[in-house]
Amino acid sequence: MKTIHIILALFSLLPSNKSDILNPQDIQKEVIEGIFDGYDEEDGYSFLVIDKESETESVMYFSEVLEAVLKEFDLKSTNLVGKKFEITYEIEELEELDDEEYGESYEKYTIVKLVKK
Repeated sequence: MKTIHIILALFSLLPSNKSDILNPQDIQKEVIEGIFDGYDEEDGYSFLVIDKESETESVMYFSEVLEAVLKEFDLKSTNLVGKKFEITYEIEELEELDDEEYGESYEKYTIVKLVKK
């Protein structure tokens, strides 16, 4: 009887839906330089990024920031707007399934490290 309880306990630790299952190959790590442009509840944390090859500007939005980074930098205040950072972030390929098991893929950008320049 103990075996059944252990197996059930192990199953309860598994993710509840398929979109929670992460494959390490689905996570890429990138490093860029950007100028902090602010925080918005809808869009997240935005940075102005200049592509050195094409010399074009674009805005990158990050939906999440690790708690350790937020403890070091208060990105919800306006004090850091206009400051330059080296941004290390992860791109996570995710898929959400609806009730009919139809999958929609999307990418989640998470800042894992910031270095003020």
